[in-house]
Amino acid sequence: MNTKKDMAKPEINREEIHDQLWFDLLDATEKAQELSIPHVVHLGIQFFTRMALDCAPDEVEALGIVMEAVKVTKSTDELEELECTCDE
Repeated sequence: MNTKKDMAKPEINREEIHDQLWFDLLDATEKAQELSIPHVVHLGIQFFTRMALDCAPDEVEALGIVMEAVKVTKSTDELEELECTCDE
């Protein structure tokens, strides 16, 4: 007899999925190496901005998602830069 526990979905390892997506995106950019870096960057931003606009309840929230990603990336870069100068 199947119980609810037996029928439960397997646990999702979000960190593993996150990492795999990151590497898949790196692979995709490598395959597009004949395009210029600015072109690939533009396509990526355009693709994920469109995804945010399509999935968010409204445009303001969608653009907030995109801007938050930019902010987090920028602050991460600044932190890494600070760590590099502290190691010297």
